[in-house]
Amino acid sequence: MKRLVLMMIPALICGMRKNVTCVAILLILAGSFSSCQSKNEDDAGGPLLSGNRITAKVANASAYSNVVEVKLVVFIEGDPIPVVNGTYTPMLPIELSSGDWVDGGFVIELPETLAPGYLNAIFYDCIGPFVHGHLQPTITISNKNVKVSSAYFAGVDKDGNVVATFSPVRLDKDGNNVDEAFFTFVDSDVTISGYAKEEGHAHPAYEGAPSWFEITTNYSVEWEKGWNVWFFSRHHAVSGHTLITTEQWSITPVSGLKWYGSEKFVDMLNENLN
Repeated sequence: MKRLVLMMIPALICGMRKNVTCVAILLILAGSFSSCQSKNEDDAGGPLLSGNRITAKVANASAYSNVVEVKLVVFIEGDPIPVVNGTYTPMLPIELSSGDWVDGGFVIELPETLAPGYLNAIFYDCIGPFVHGHLQPTITISNKNVKVSSAYFAGVDKDGNVVATFSPVRLDKDGNNVDEAFFTFVDSDVTISGYAKEEGHAHPAYEGAPSWFEITTNYSVEWEKGWNVWFFSRHHAVSGHTLITTEQWSITPVSGLKWYGSEKFVDMLNENLN
């Protein structure tokens, strides 16, 4: 198995930010909600998670007619690697199981439990409330000893090459992910609440683009032992020369989710998976 030289995040959509340490934060299957759409349903009304079974019908399946199988992948911590300002911990992809690609979708059973070797400390699974390696005082984590792991879904062709990754998302008019659901296993109950703020100089992609950014991330997460479904939302606004981003990690359901495929992280998975 090759070593992955990129920090993996449970919200693969997040990407790595400057001045933010990758952190583990993953969520819970909640009981009931007042929303008109259950947290456990996609936009077609089907369950995101039924027991431990995921049944996915991919909206843009026609773009991935070469997929024959979908692998269930988790990431585990590798050995720390020295860098200029200390060390960072790479995350390595591991295949847990797979399901056939049939009629533009797939069915995968999540394992009932995960062995300790497939779980990570809460500080490493995704972007979270740690800035410069320190927990911001506005964030509360009830159980810092909890171990976590999130599930990802990689479509492979007949030669075993990863050609797509799949996730339940809501896209904006430009095709960008604004809401996404994740599937996370935790070995004990934990609650994460509060907010984190970050700001700094942006790197304008074009003349007149915002030169400053402000990000506020709100946390309202209660994970229960076992597999959980949770939701990440991100919304942008521009005020003068400032790009203002508001993010939410929550068990509160979001509407309009559909399973989509993309080529994000395909090259990285092909290089490092198994």
